[in-house]
Amino acid sequence: MNISDFIKAKRLELGLTQPVFAQKAGVGLRFLRELERGKPTLRLDKVNQVLQLFGVEVGVVKAVIARQETAVVLAVAEETSSKSRTQTSVARPSQSSKLVQIAASAARPNVLVLCGRNKKRSRTAEQLFKGDNRFNIRSAGVSPRSDRKVTEKDLQWADLVLVMEHKHRGKLQSQFPGLALPLLEVLHIVDEYSFMDSALVTLLTTKINARLKAHFQL
Repeated sequence: MNISDFIKAKRLELGLTQPVFAQKAGVGLRFLRELERGKPTLRLDKVNQVLQLFGVEVGVVKAVIARQETAVVLAVAEETSSKSRTQTSVARPSQSSKLVQIAASAARPNVLVLCGRNKKRSRTAEQLFKGDNRFNIRSAGVSPRSDRKVTEKDLQWADLVLVMEHKHRGKLQSQFPGLALPLLEVLHIVDEYSFMDSALVTLLTTKINARLKAHFQL
């Protein structure tokens, strides 16, 4: 098992989303996503920062060819991981409890709701669910003229992004071309409702609850 697979497997074992795990490890969400995808050119100190949550560390390995360096580092990681498992029962008796604590303290999922200018649809969604203790919600707009325009930090914060129309997905992709977007779904709600319109409230309640159940079993 290489580093990428090891980290992803451990994260899933704990039931943590990428944003939550990145926060626990003290690294950026984009870094964690690239690490789990197996990107070969990543800072070793940050890789170790993530691995330390599991009592694992890779050594500093120097090589001329990047591909060779990656292969050696991965091998060291596997060896160190094996040693760590051996030492856990003797030198790290609290490691299991530490992992349980990390899982237990996992934050509620973060849901980002977007529409054009953040005046009606997404703002209504935030108003509807802002007191819901199952998840955190935030709203923004994809238009430059939005009351609150979506930012890269918003996307890094989100576990799930809900947009109202397909065109909003396209605008996100064009505005943040180098960013690995979170899970994203289209709600298919057109711009024909006023803020807190009763029909809009019904649509949002039904559609957002369905997504919460599908993705987070909430």
